[in-house]
Amino acid sequence: MIPAQVLTHALAALACQPSPILIAVDMAQPMTADRMWVFDTTDPNNPVLIKKTQVEHGYGSDPRRTGTATKFSNTPASGMTSLGLYTVGSPYMGKHGRSYYLDGLTPGRNTNAERRDIRLHPVNHAILWSAGCLAVKAPVLPALEKKLGPLTGATVWVDGPGMKAPICNCTVPSYWTTLPSWPTP
Repeated sequence: MIPAQVLTHALAALACQPSPILIAVDMAQPMTADRMWVFDTTDPNNPVLIKKTQVEHGYGSDPRRTGTATKFSNTPASGMTSLGLYTVGSPYMGKHGRSYYLDGLTPGRNTNAERRDIRLHPVNHAILWSAGCLAVKAPVLPALEKKLGPLTGATVWVDGPGMKAPICNCTVPSYWTTLPSWPTP
């Protein structure tokens, strides 16, 4: 189940960066957990949970290799995951296959995403550690694209220990504040 705090933060992120697709990630959970949730928010009164899945975190975020991220950074070459609000950029064919650029929108948290080559991409191995990217098992992205179309423009919220809701010049619509109306796995 998506933790209430993560969902609340993700909804605030969606209000800041509106999109018909919301991807919420909880980096406080271990990598073995399904800690990424993808929602179709075309109808905000009736959001649809499309997928829940595992997602990698950066090797630098888990220096003891316990499977749980404990450190986060926006620093180039840190190998760490960056928390905060992103938007999914254009797709490209990379060494991992069809992947997406991620644009970091949280000052001081993830604005070096482009410079760090932080992406949303598939992996053809068990979920392990990335260089800070949001990496998912190979079948996940094609399945999402089949259901939702290209992911370009999707809102991504990466939550973690100590994160607060995004601060922006917007308010969360009142119909998004009743958590029970949102589907939970």
